[in-house]
Amino acid sequence: MAILDRRLLPLIETLADAGDDWLAFELMDGIRRGIEPEDTEELLAATREQVSSGELAKRKQAEFIAAGAKPTLGDDQIAWAADHVANRLDAEVLPDWRPNVSYLKSAVE
Repeated sequence: MAILDRRLLPLIETLADAGDDWLAFELMDGIRRGIEPEDTEELLAATREQVSSGELAKRKQAEFIAAGAKPTLGDDQIAWAADHVANRLDAEVLPDWRPNVSYLKSAVE
């Protein structure tokens, strides 16, 4: 579990003040979890094959233990937080704005 970098507190406060407290909680949860390892393409392909053949459904418990997450610290935590917030706001806010921007462009022309 990572320790929250104090430099993120103004960002979290700004998100909460803007009514985006859901994103502040999501941000803190992501930092708490750390960077989780991703499965390799080979493992994903093998798992897809096992699922399609019905072999995976027959198993009673997992045969492996997932590797632990790597804590995000310092500047890496700040960079991750900035990327995460930017990506989430792009996904949540910009789709609502795009029709308005199109309307404004057509009104100007």
